Amino acid sequence: MFLQQIGNELKCIRARKNLTLEEAEKLTGICKNTLSVYENYPQRLKLGKLFYILEKYQISEDIFFDNVCEYIRQNQIKGE
Repeated sequence: MFLQQIGNELKCIRARKNLTLEEAEKLTGICKNTLSVYENYPQRLKLGKLFYILEKYQISEDIFFDNVCEYIRQNQIKGE
């Protein structure tokens, strides 16, 4: 669940910034197909690459992981 939420959060950040995959490709220098793989199959994403993407999106790692953990916590509470 944790890895999947990392991908979901990356996708949400891109959407909040109103970036298409093509625009994200230009911003990050990472192929749009690779970005899509990272969003949908985050187990293929290395930590250094995640930090690089967050830097290009101008998102703090702390905020990113806080959002991921909060989403997981909220869903665990709902599931109880």
